[in-house]
Amino acid sequence: MPSLRPARHRRIAIGLATAALLASSTTAPAGAGPADDRFEQLDGPMAPFVVRPEQFGMDPARTLVAVEPLLDRVDGDRALSLVESLAFPRSAYGPESARQQARDLVSAAFVDAGYQPSSQSVVYEPTGIDSPNLWADLPGTECPGKVLVVGGHYDSVEDGPGADDNASGVAGMIEVARALRDTPLPVTARLAAWSYEEVGLVGSGEMARQMAADGTEVVGAIAFDMIGFTKPGIDPLTGFTNDYLAMVADPSSAAVARAFGAAAYHYPPEFAAAGAVIDPAVLGDILRSDHAAFLAQGYTAMLVTDTGDFRNPNYHTPADTPDTLDPAFLAGSIRSTLAGLVTYASSDQDGDGRSDLCHPPAPTEPPETEVPTDGRPEPTPATSPAPAPAATARRASPAYTG
Repeated sequence: MPSLRPARHRRIAIGLATAALLASSTTAPAGAGPADDRFEQLDGPMAPFVVRPEQFGMDPARTLVAVEPLLDRVDGDRALSLVESLAFPRSAYGPESARQQARDLVSAAFVDAGYQPSSQSVVYEPTGIDSPNLWADLPGTECPGKVLVVGGHYDSVEDGPGADDNASGVAGMIEVARALRDTPLPVTARLAAWSYEEVGLVGSGEMARQMAADGTEVVGAIAFDMIGFTKPGIDPLTGFTNDYLAMVADPSSAAVARAFGAAAYHYPPEFAAAGAVIDPAVLGDILRSDHAAFLAQGYTAMLVTDTGDFRNPNYHTPADTPDTLDPAFLAGSIRSTLAGLVTYASSDQDGDGRSDLCHPPAPTEPPETEVPTDGRPEPTPATSPAPAPAATARRASPAYTG
């Protein structure tokens, strides 16, 4: 994943309102079964930022769309098959024919899933070559003017087949598209395959800028980036075993991390996945993917990942091949993310029969948030209003290399 530079960004009003609703609820989450003890493992420098059950601030069972039937639509073998098809070099500096081959595979997968994809021109200035984004919208049933973006980048680095980075993320996006096709969410879902991520978030940056210019109300942008690799041992950052899925947001997008964390805890409890809220000033690596392009436009956004090069020794090498991936983990990653998407988009915490994203409450003035002496933000209790975004919240610069 690439380098980055911090800068300021704004936060849209819908994010404030949604955060206030999710954080102000006092409903305790339902039991999670076999994985109830996952949080007992927490240890390490990032452990304080993992969202624990008492911080979810919502009941993930209170949704307008039934989550569990959709999870059954995810086919791990089909996802792995797409990864295998896409696992060839398709970099910004390789032939356009390779990137076109990747787009042809992704387009065919969209069509097979029941969509007619559109394309968006994306020119990489150093080469002058247009490698478009591919995307399709599934209109929302309640407030179609609000959009939840879900995507992954289809390019790779120059000398690697990019199975985990990021054929796995594209396969995850397509499986989500399939699962939602006949069960739309209250908000519009935009399913996207972005180009040129490895040379500076160019494709996602183009989409995010265009959506902002059009005045599109993006209620969240979720980026799949490396979701298929596991290995033995303990992650030194968190204390979890190296087979967990990380769903990471910066403080301005805490509401989405809480909702995804609650859903992962409740719906596929045998699969280890956790939300986290981390300030980029503490760990700048959380901005190293396409979600950061949406943060740069002031939108709520989150990264879904197997932690990339913190875990995968094959990162950005010729060894990043399909046979190194864990098929069960790939399928579980997609199911956990799908559970989060449906929970976040169709949450009805006040029981009025309407999506909370479509009809958010008026934001309330938050209290002062204490900061520990080590400089790390105190996790916000579920019974307190959500903290306001810090004036120095960071976003990624589009100028980095993969």
